Amino acid sequence: MRQQDQTLQTVRIWDGPLRLFHWLLVAVVVAMYVTGWLGIEARLWHMRLGYALGALLGFRLTWGFLGGRYSRFRAFCYGPATAWRHARHLLSGTKAPPGVGHNPLGSYMVFLLLLLLAAQLATGLCASDDILFQGPLHHLLPVRWGRLLSRWHSWQSNVLLAAVAVHVLAILLYWAKGENLVKPMCSGWKDVPAGTPQTANLWERGMTLLALWLLAVSILLLAYG
Repeated sequence: MRQQDQTLQTVRIWDGPLRLFHWLLVAVVVAMYVTGWLGIEARLWHMRLGYALGALLGFRLTWGFLGGRYSRFRAFCYGPATAWRHARHLLSGTKAPPGVGHNPLGSYMVFLLLLLLAAQLATGLCASDDILFQGPLHHLLPVRWGRLLSRWHSWQSNVLLAAVAVHVLAILLYWAKGENLVKPMCSGWKDVPAGTPQTANLWERGMTLLALWLLAVSILLLAYG
């Protein structure tokens, strides 16, 4: 830890595996939108990216219980009243002291994005339009459900895109108020109130867990891809 002044110190908040997950997820989601837009010509790559998304989501689910101090779900579970107070403070124009980990509104966005991504993955795996695209698990459901999920998969991608746009706008709003949320997610370090506990990097644990999830989706790919 490096003391900065009487009230703040620079502390590692985000562990290495979480930061790697975050930026890999950004890359995968962007690539999936591109391949989805290209259509049938990029269908195979779109499906492969779906498996990568599954591995990343599986990793984040387990990392929410096994990861660093501020990566665990219990570290950013807030009630509606707390989130409402935070929103009022944010909109009031006053500058709050730097928070630790995800703030209440940020935590809600994290859970929403993970839920939307999981739903997008599930509908993609089971979707079928009977013409150009069939998800690897489409045969597990009746044909009419495959068609319905195919339409849902397409529609929900717009909902996900809107949620991502809100997420980016929120980051810009915090930046305008003097709090840079991107830099800590790149370096792991953040200026926080003195005495804030530091998190460990946990690279070995994180890479082992990610490798296990990649192995699991690779087995699924061999079985159904």
